[in-house]
Amino acid sequence: MESLLISGGNQESRKLKAEELARAQSGQFDTKIFDTFDVRGIELARDVVSESSHKPTNSSVTTIIVLEASKLTKEAQNALLKVLEEPFATVQIILTAENRDSLLPTVASRLFEINLPSEVLSNESQELWENLSEKTLSEKLNLLANSQRRDYILFWENRLKELITQSDSRVKLVRRYNKLLLKMLKAEK
Repeated sequence: MESLLISGGNQESRKLKAEELARAQSGQFDTKIFDTFDVRGIELARDVVSESSHKPTNSSVTTIIVLEASKLTKEAQNALLKVLEEPFATVQIILTAENRDSLLPTVASRLFEINLPSEVLSNESQELWENLSEKTLSEKLNLLANSQRRDYILFWENRLKELITQSDSRVKLVRRYNKLLLKMLKAEK
């Protein structure tokens, strides 16, 4: 199978797209997610290579996702070259990154790119949103309710539309985002 790069959008939309692609072909036990926020070095690359040699347990394909692969060290990216170029027939490798140029050229050249549309937020709004990612949901709601920023409301409207159009049922998540959107609209008024 061809290795993929999911770029564009934001970190959350890239992660969601990777998970969506994984669900389409691999079961829960045959999907391995590596997060570069925890480990970025050669040990992560070795784990990916090791996992790529395992046969799937209850699916036809094992999917390996490396979130924000551009944060990997050069050594770690180089260690992935062989498995990206010639993955086993039963393995799908998906990397996420802001853009193709954030990876080593040798790595990027081995990936088929799926570019997500970007969500346009002002620099100030983007900074605030990044700070929100480390807060609890109630802290996010309080900050957003007080910020009265229209672009956050647009962001959550788009997020809600994405969730509604996905094929799997995520009713609880849709309800949560809908409540968040309603609180933000109320706060804006």
